[in-house]
Amino acid sequence: IYDKASLIEARKKKLHLKQKLTPSEEEEELRPRGCNLVELNLSHNHMTIETPDQDEALTRLISLSNTLITLKLDKCDLGIGGGKPIGQALKGNKSLRVLDLARNSLGEHGVRKIAAGLEDNSVLEFLDLSRNAIGGRGLKYVEAFLSSPNTGLHDLSLFGNMMGIEGARAIANALVKNKSLITLDMGLNRIRPKGAVAIAHALIARKESMTLRTLKLKLNFINDRSALEIATALSSHPESEKQAAPAPASTAAASATPSTSAATVP
Repeated sequence: IYDKASLIEARKKKLHLKQKLTPSEEEEELRPRGCNLVELNLSHNHMTIETPDQDEALTRLISLSNTLITLKLDKCDLGIGGGKPIGQALKGNKSLRVLDLARNSLGEHGVRKIAAGLEDNSVLEFLDLSRNAIGGRGLKYVEAFLSSPNTGLHDLSLFGNMMGIEGARAIANALVKNKSLITLDMGLNRIRPKGAVAIAHALIARKESMTLRTLKLKLNFINDRSALEIATALSSHPESEKQAAPAPASTAAASATPSTSAATVP
C-alpha cells in the first residue's frame, strides 16, 4: 500500500521518463483526475490564514480545480492574510465565475492583494466583498481592477464597507472607465450627498455607453437633492430615451424613471 505522496512521486518519475516537462506542465499533469466539481460552499468555517501552509492551502483550493465555477467563503474568518492567497489564485484562474468573500474582515490590505489578482482576470463575473471593512482608501484598489480593460465582472457587492465620500469617489472614477459592470451594491457605506453626486456625475459622463443597470444605494444618508441628481442621470440614459413610450403631459413626471436602469435610494 502506497501513501499519496509516494504515488505522486512515482507519477512524477513516469512523466519525466516520457519527456522533460516545464513546472507548469508538470502541475497540470498532476492535477487530480475525474473531479468535475463546479460549486463548493465552505461558508461559516474557521479558515483564518496565519501560517504559510494555510496560505498555500487556500491558493491550491482555488487554483487546482479547472472545473470549479462557484466558490463560497462567506464568513470564514479569513482576515487580512486571506487576501494574498486569493489574489495569487485569481491571477491565473480560467474557470471561476462566482466568488463570495462576504464578512471576512479582509480590510484594506487584504483587498489590495485580491485587486492585484483581479487586474489580470477576465473570467470572474460575480464578486461579493460586502462587510469586509475595506474603507475609503481600500476602495482605491477596487477602483484599479474595475478600471482594468481585462475585467469581465458583471455583479459587485460592496455593501457595508465604510467607504464614505472618499470611497464613493473612487468607485465613481471606476464607473467612468468600466465596460462590464451590470449590478453594483454600495448600500450602508455613508457616502452622503457628496458621494452620491460623484456617482451621478459618473453616470452622466458614461451615458452613451453605460453598462450598469442596477445600482443599490440604501442606508447612505443621501438627501433629496443628491437623489434627484442620480435620478436625472439615469433618466438621461440614451437607451431609456429611445425605449420610453411617449407619455401624456399630465403623467410625464410620474414616468421619469427608466425601465432599463434601477437605483435604490433611501
